[in-house]
Amino acid sequence: MAITTTKVLRLTFATSGGKNLTITLPNPREDLTKAEIETVMDMILAKNIFFTSDGELSSSGIRGSWYLNG
Repeated sequence: MAITTTKVLRLTFATSGGKNLTITLPNPREDLTKAEIETVMDMILAKNIFFTSDGELSSSGIRGSWYLNG
């Protein structure tokens, strides 16, 4: 049985309730830059499009991003 890996990009934000929300995106572009990722994360915060059971994403809520082989 062959082992397969899937690359993912994980974007982690803080919520107003003090918890973390992680958005996992499968198969991101290989050539993504840190600046592109940060721009998208800033846009997600500015548009305020996600609301969780722990509240909305905090305006100071970027926790980090990781590009992983899963």
